[in-house]
Amino acid sequence: MLIERNLQPNCSEAVFRFYTLDPKQIHFILQAIADEVSHNCKIWGKQVIPEFKTAEEYETKYNSHPLLYAIAGLGDNECLIVIEKDKRAFRLNIGNNEISDNKTGWIEKNRKPRYFC
Repeated sequence: MLIERNLQPNCSEAVFRFYTLDPKQIHFILQAIADEVSHNCKIWGKQVIPEFKTAEEYETKYNSHPLLYAIAGLGDNECLIVIEKDKRAFRLNIGNNEISDNKTGWIEKNRKPRYFC
């Protein structure tokens, strides 16, 4: 799976584009990131990403409860998930303060090819 990322040292937000719309893969990716956030920041407690049947159910809707929280410096603590059907991908905007250390190996977990049946 191709992953685009944009980490800027002068910004507290990271933007990733994961080229998959498979709900099982989306869940795996988001849960690995949620585990990293929970490990590094005790404010949120253990974050559990629900398993949905469609990619669209993971998308952050306006005025809805976000699936994932991560501190973004001066920015918003709610992560944004956008389904991009035209690119067959989803985008994740997330505060990078709790994911930069990679203490749980979330980066390696998401780089490995995964096949879900």
